[in-house]
Amino acid sequence: MDFFALAAKRRTVRQFTADPVARGDIEKIIQAGLMAPSPNNSQPWRIAVITDRKLLERMKDAVERKLAGMFPNVSAEAKARLDKVRTFSTMFVDAPVVLAVMAKPYKAMIDKVLEETTVTHEEMNVLRMHPDIQSVGALVENMLLAATEIGLGGCWVSGALVASEAIDEMLKDKEYKVQTLVAIGKPAAKPAPKEPLPLADHVTWMA
Repeated sequence: MDFFALAAKRRTVRQFTADPVARGDIEKIIQAGLMAPSPNNSQPWRIAVITDRKLLERMKDAVERKLAGMFPNVSAEAKARLDKVRTFSTMFVDAPVVLAVMAKPYKAMIDKVLEETTVTHEEMNVLRMHPDIQSVGALVENMLLAATEIGLGGCWVSGALVASEAIDEMLKDKEYKVQTLVAIGKPAAKPAPKEPLPLADHVTWMA
């Protein structure tokens, strides 16, 4: 598919059929993600491919418990909003496959310079607007575009990360920490087309 048509076709999909996703398709999606740029080509990622329904249910429960503990007493209006947040944050449980995108701390070229200063890697990472996290975003977008090309749908699930500590314990990886989840599957319905956004609302030309 033409890239510009592909970018326009990609939509967030939150409802899937029960059809399993072929392992070959999952591998293609992940391989596309791994082609994303990363700071100093560090490629600080690991992907956990989750199809275990019991594990997904445990992850959902952890998210719900965290949200309930964070907001025990809210108004009726706030509760209605919280219910929507809970739905969006746990929809991954019904996806045929969930890709848990994990990352580990990366070594930057500037780190050797920092050894001679009082500036820490963490402080420099903040000043650079977290290039490691930016690279995770690039990886996820590549995977979502790849899924669209194959004829699948995907949803970038950031809300579930309120329970990141509990999810990390379930994933049992001591080196990598979960950064986000991506739900993948065959769309239950054809996504509505997306209208192009007016450039004037989002672009400033500085010649």
